[in-house]
Parts: sequence; structure tokens; C-alpha cells
Amino acid sequence: MGRYAGRAPLVIAILLAPYAEAVQDPASHDLAAGLAYVRVVADLRIEFPQLARLPVRRPNVVLGSGTGFLVTPSGLILTSLHVVEEQESQSSELADGEATEVSFENRRIEVVLGGEETPFKADLVASDDDSDLAALQLTAAALPYLRLGDSAALDPGAPVTVLGFPFGQQIEVAKRLNPGVAPGPTVTTGTFSAPRVDDAGATRFLQTDASMNPGNSGGPMLDEDGYVVGLVRMKLAAEAASEGAGFAVAGDVVKDFLDAHGLSGELPERLRPGRLEAMDWKRLAIALPDILRDDSPSRLRIAAGDEGGGISFRAFRLATSMSLTKLEERLLDGELPEFVAGRATLTRRRDGMRASPKRLLGTAYASDAGGERIRIEYAILDLGDERIAARYAGPPDAVAYNLAVLRGSLLHMEARAMLGGAAHELQTPLDFVPAPLGLSGAVPVPAGWSVEPDTRSACAALPQAAAGLAASPAADYTVVLRALRWDAKGAELQRGLQSCASQAFSRFGTAILSRSVLVARDGTLLLLELEAPRARMAAAQPVFEAWVRTVEAGH
Repeated sequence: MGRYAGRAPLVIAILLAPYAEAVQDPASHDLAAGLAYVRVVADLRIEFPQLARLPVRRPNVVLGSGTGFLVTPSGLILTSLHVVEEQESQSSELADGEATEVSFENRRIEVVLGGEETPFKADLVASDDDSDLAALQLTAAALPYLRLGDSAALDPGAPVTVLGFPFGQQIEVAKRLNPGVAPGPTVTTGTFSAPRVDDAGATRFLQTDASMNPGNSGGPMLDEDGYVVGLVRMKLAAEAASEGAGFAVAGDVVKDFLDAHGLSGELPERLRPGRLEAMDWKRLAIALPDILRDDSPSRLRIAAGDEGGGISFRAFRLATSMSLTKLEERLLDGELPEFVAGRATLTRRRDGMRASPKRLLGTAYASDAGGERIRIEYAILDLGDERIAARYAGPPDAVAYNLAVLRGSLLHMEARAMLGGAAHELQTPLDFVPAPLGLSGAVPVPAGWSVEPDTRSACAALPQAAAGLAASPAADYTVVLRALRWDAKGAELQRGLQSCASQAFSRFGTAILSRSVLVARDGTLLLLELEAPRARMAAAQPVFEAWVRTVEAGH
């Protein structure tokens, strides 16, 4: 049923003809950066056992050709094993019935890169018969290469592109053949039709209707973002019911091959799905990738992974009834700096089967503080009067390499509402209990309230405090009592507070008010602050006043 879309073999009649190669079309260089024309070259010795004639030698004959592509700048190339595997000596008959024997000497693998006239000699460094994969190594550096994406993130119907050198140098029918230069690459487009799984249920091949022909084997199948998601292997034979269906080795199989042979050192770190973890205190459950762990002490936030160059995860609980699309716009405009620094560009939103009216999923790009481009995969959940905004962010290549793990984590994230039933908790009088304020000292807070570290005032004009805490009712995190301590900076704090007196601001469509009192205690300055929605301020004000009296009394 299947036939390789790979090595473009040359028959004996062609082998006896003068050897030549095709000139590459310069217009295709940018399109196929990282593409490699792979050919097996040997010196032929043709003997005539039944005839009294000397053997014929043909140097530098191309036995077959196919496609490969660079996956690292240091010259690591992926291709199909059948493109570069050894060939045995051949016997055949001439037209007059006399036998010939053809043997191959000085066999070698050559790779021609786009725009290059001198072929590289390539060494076979790894191979796998079951997956028909081979890895070649060139002695070179700073080469253009193709980035690996994630085949598991493809949805049926998604557009794909296949690059390659079908029919080898024979494709250049309009040019004089010139040895040493690759033919121009062929680009075909189509759609991803379906994954094809093995008996264990693992995806082994990607089916596509993009055109494939002999010589395409080993070439890349690209997704719509230009990332490699498969390696072309074969198409169904002409007599098959679905003639024209082509197949590529799934990208995950390619990654397994590279991992198994220790060839992944220059590739992005590969993330593995973690187990679903229920964070009851935060009323959220998510399966973070195996190397990420939440280290945020806040019940309203999850923070996992360093944002200094790797993939990080952040999630925020927001008190707002803003529509998902409007909130998305505000988040991508930088209103929540920890979600995205600066303005991000929305590139794609996935709805339908992958989302619901209560969950919005999207992809965006932005730049970090150092000007480096980052890719963001995010989800926004509707919980009634609350929203959960969650995102993964990191270098675009690292995100694309692990796309299925990251999107799957966001798609299956679960959350429960936290607001509600809190009116009685703001009634006075309240009992107060001590809570630690940084490494030394303590401050009283209402008993039963949730307490977490916090060093930022609602007043943006104030510097970050040396130590601080925030306390809020268990069922109403919108009302916050904040205690912040500075060792000095009295004049600076006074000026900042004057600019923020009785501050009012909007947070995702909700009007927020704040009140503050500056207290001198034990040689330090302590800012006591109330933050609450305008609708809750009347109930929260007496609580704040009682708290200030308790702190000033030194209880």
C-alpha cells in the first residue's frame, strides 16, 4: 500500500550517462533556509563477467537523493534512513543478454545547502529502523536551521507545508545541469488530515493531502507558524483507495529519537505533562509541566518558573464581571504587568472544540524587559463575579517545542469561585491576633482572616516596603488591610501619600478606593492601608478604624 516519498534512485542507464547536478533557484533561498539536499554518492565499478572487456568506472555518481533539514546551527541534520542507507551491489543484463555486475566504492553521504556550491561531507551519527529516521552531522557552525514544533498540538484541518527536493536534480527541466549545486526546493501546501496511531495508541504518523513524491522523504512538514511538526516518509501507492494521501513521522517520534541518542543538547528543554494538582487554598486545580512548581504564598496567585529566559507560568484571580474578550484586551494592553509586560499582539484565539463560553484561549507575542520576543499561551476563565487569568510565557521556540503540554494544561485547568457570604466578617467589634511582619516584629490582624506577604502599596507613588503583609476575609479578598514597614524615607512617604490621599482608581472595571494612615513605631514607619471596592468601603471603614486603633495601642 505505501511507498516511500524518498530517495530518487537512478537506474543503470542513467548511471552510465555523464554525471551532472542542477542549479538551485536563488529565489527559494529564504523560503527554504535550513533545508538540505541529501545525496548518496559513490564511485561505480561495472564489470562484464562474460565479456572480454575491462571494467568501467564512473566516479562521483549519485546513487539516490532525498531531503533533510538542519535542526541546530552546528550542523545536525534529520532525514529518512532509507535515503542514506547502504546499497548492495547489483547485477543486471544488457540489451544483448550479457550480464553486468555493479559495485559501489568510496561511498559517501553529501549534503548541499541552499546557496552553497560546495557539498558538505556528512557523517551518519544515529539511525532507527522502526521509525526510518537518521541523523547526520556536518562539520560547520552558525548554519541556518529549522525549529522543531509540537505535532501533538495540531488540530485536524490545520494548514501544513511540505518542503523538499522531489525527483532530485531531474526536477530542473529548464536549466543546464551543473554539478555541486542543489536543485531548487519544491513547496507544497495542504491540510493535516488525521493522526495515525500504533497499537498502543501513540501517534506515529501525520496524514496530509499535501503533495509528496520520490525525493521528498526526510523533508520537513511545517505548521502554519513555520515550525517542523513532522518528517516526510511516504505516500500511499497509486492503487490505494486514498491515492495521494501522504504521511510524515510525527514530531514527537522525532523528539524521542533525538532524546534516545543524546542529540537534544542544543534543542529547547522538553517539558512533560504533570499530574493534576488541586490547590484547595487557592480553589484552583492545574496540571503544571513536571519541572514547574508553584512558589507563590498568595491565595490569589500562582507563580511557577523563572521569567529570566525559560518558560514560566502565572495565574491571577480577579474580582471583575468584565467580558472575557474585553478582559483579554486589557490584559494584553499591559494593565496587569505580571500577565504581560508592555503591550502584546494577539495572533490567534482558539474557540469551538477547544474552548467554551466560560473559557477563552489565545496566543500572543510581546517583548520582555530586555527587548527579547516572548510567546504567550493563555486562558481566561469566567467564574461569575470573578475571572482567572492564566498564561505560560517564554522564548517562542521553547513554547512551540512544548505547545501541546502548555495548551493542554490551560485547557483542563479548573477553578472555583472564592467570593461570597462575607458581609458578617466586616462587622465590628473584631478579635485581633498577631501576625509576623517580615523577619522581625508583628502586627495585629483580624482573627480568621487570610494573611500573606505584601510589600506594595495601592499608592503607586510609594516605594516598595522593606516588609509587609496583607490581610483579607476568607470569603472576600476584595477588602484588604495592608501593613507596610519602611526603616526610613519619612519625607518621601509623606509626599507620596499626599499625592494618593483618598485615592480612587479602577481595576478591570471595578471602582477601588483606598485609605491610609502613617504610624511611627519602634523607630520605623508603618503604613496602615485599607483597599476595597467602592461598594464595600462603607462596611470596611469601621473595620479599618478599629484596626488602626489596635495597632497604635501596641496590642
